[in-house]
Amino acid sequence: MGKQANFTAYLDQLCRTGWDSRIVMPDVLAALRMLIPSSAAGCLWLDSRARPADFWLPSLTLAQRCQLATRLRRLGAMGAEPAGESDLQRYLLGPGAFGHVLDIWLQREHRAHAVLLLFRSPSESRFGRRERERVAQWLPLLTQLAAPERAVPVFRDSGTDGTLVIRHGLPQWSDAAAEQLLQQRLRCAPGGGWLDIAPVARCCNELAGLIDQGGERAAPVERSMTVPGGRVRLRAARLSACGGRRDAAVSVTLREQIPTELYVLRCLRDTTLSPAQRRIACRLAAGASRDEVRRGCRIGAETMKTHLRQIRSRLHGQHAADLLSLIGV
Repeated sequence: MGKQANFTAYLDQLCRTGWDSRIVMPDVLAALRMLIPSSAAGCLWLDSRARPADFWLPSLTLAQRCQLATRLRRLGAMGAEPAGESDLQRYLLGPGAFGHVLDIWLQREHRAHAVLLLFRSPSESRFGRRERERVAQWLPLLTQLAAPERAVPVFRDSGTDGTLVIRHGLPQWSDAAAEQLLQQRLRCAPGGGWLDIAPVARCCNELAGLIDQGGERAAPVERSMTVPGGRVRLRAARLSACGGRRDAAVSVTLREQIPTELYVLRCLRDTTLSPAQRRIACRLAAGASRDEVRRGCRIGAETMKTHLRQIRSRLHGQHAADLLSLIGV
């Protein structure tokens, strides 16, 4: 399978997961960047009144994203537009070093739900008819990302953990991983304050407030929040001071988690497995039995055995042992 076909198959599987679109959006945009050469990519989600809500533009600095969050919220309801360069340009090009934007509008129930954004620098060529025609071909597939959530994935730890310390409602200290996770999901907000823009940071403050309300013996509290690429699991607990006394500070642990199926998809993207074998591997890794997978894929027992045998023989590299363990083959 060639590189283009590989990423097209990968894009197809991502769009068919039925999850909250935020979970798969970084991978969807990475695939689109490979299929349509771009220097950066992002996404703008719209609320129920088609106004800018959450956005994801990791190539911008935090200061630029905070500026953009305030600017975008000034926009009113937005209507779906054909793929191309739209009026969003004056809002999106200012904060970054972008020269051209390709907008891909996704609709849910005849209203705009999200806008996928591909960027090129001023020195690169503009997006032309060829790119817009390719987007038009993929639009029915991409529109599935705007459908209501149909499935909840099984999550696993990604290996990224961070710690934030809050005292009397104010952040006192955080490590680099926590800073990264606090910025993972940003929201368009008119106020422009950090807690208005960063829902993960707001959630950390709320959990710290619950600990403060519970006094010195408050039990730890937990919460999860969906973010682009997966979710963040938050756990807040009272810190202990010297001598075992309870401190006034609250420690919040932030743990990044990704869907097991998405982890498998990423690992399988550049392998020689066929699209059918990737679907089988992902469903097995998500916890489905072999009989359930066989019925879901509408294949016979012998075909299933053949696919499993080929999966075992074709998996190599650093993730092979972990993948085979997850898949159970």
